[in-house]
Amino acid sequence: MRHLVAVAAAVLALAGCAQADNPSTPASPVGPVEPTELASCLVGTWDLDVGFFEEMLLESTRASMRRDGLDGSVSSTRFSAVQTTTFAADGTFSTQLPMSMEMTMVLMGHPLPTTYDATSSGTGTWSAGTTTLSTTFADRGIEQQMIMAGEPVEVALGPLLLLPDVPTPVVCDGSTITVELDTDDVDPHFPEVLVFTRQP
Repeated sequence: MRHLVAVAAAVLALAGCAQADNPSTPASPVGPVEPTELASCLVGTWDLDVGFFEEMLLESTRASMRRDGLDGSVSSTRFSAVQTTTFAADGTFSTQLPMSMEMTMVLMGHPLPTTYDATSSGTGTWSAGTTTLSTTFADRGIEQQMIMAGEPVEVALGPLLLLPDVPTPVVCDGSTITVELDTDDVDPHFPEVLVFTRQP
């Protein structure tokens, strides 16, 4: 059983590598955001439902198993994740994504119940044009824990945080932000549009 757990942990680590963020450039100097209509609308705290991460993580793990010639499967029984981002009027932002997942890996006929809990977080600066939003991370990190078949294992996923790092078309109507994404050459499960909802 310990050998199976080690193999499964290695598979998940490989899957995590495909999702890891690349290091970002230092944030630009902090300063007040230009008082455009869009900027005024963006100031506040917003939630983004990122349930699509579930299928992305599962498919990355399945692909790693196929690539390594492992006889097995993986399925999820519970997934929860909402990214909360606050855009401040001084041009800074903070964001946090708590994630919780229960899944079952089956390797060589042996079920391996697995739980994964993580919190990604980051801070930086943001700017808005008349119709676009961009952000620059100053820092980001992740705290994570995985338990497989009752045993803690190490896994190396990078922070999973979604904010545009180049000027990206957005629409803000006061209650929602709609972000249009260029999804060419990215995970097929990734959506073409992200919708953030303002917190009450």
